[in-house]
Amino acid sequence: MTVATFDKMIAYIDENYQQKIELEDIAKIGGYNVNYTSQFFKRQLGVSFLEYLLRLRLREATVRLVNSEDGVAHIASSCGFADIKAFNVAFKKHFHTTPSEYRKQAKEMGRKTKLHDWKEIISTKEEDIIDILQTCLPYQDESINKDRLEEANQKLKAVREQLELVIRNLQS
Repeated sequence: MTVATFDKMIAYIDENYQQKIELEDIAKIGGYNVNYTSQFFKRQLGVSFLEYLLRLRLREATVRLVNSEDGVAHIASSCGFADIKAFNVAFKKHFHTTPSEYRKQAKEMGRKTKLHDWKEIISTKEEDIIDILQTCLPYQDESINKDRLEEANQKLKAVREQLELVIRNLQS
């Protein structure tokens, strides 16, 4: 199987994940039998075709849960899940929480998620990031931690400014 053929298969999945896709469909695109396509998929990506498709659907669902007020059932359907039960089971298995609880926690954190060329951009409050950074510091004298925290805060501000510039560029 050539790289171009495999890229066609992946592109098809990425563009059509909202619909019912079976391994047979992907095998036809490549012109190979189902068993060979399945093995090749696993070798190339380290996950099965079904796992890849599921992760793609779950990723899109998490973005929609955080950034929209759409109902969970609507999100499940628009992300390619057969029904709400299948969505809830898959979501809970992968994230150890329900879609509704995930949405609630994300909103409490003030988290917003966007995908650009399948790169996830997450913005959250600066205070939350500082709190997380503080938990990573080993116990030391309070004044040393303050100096290090201030230094980390300055670096964080610089990174945040760069991210804001990137986001502005992406939006224009």
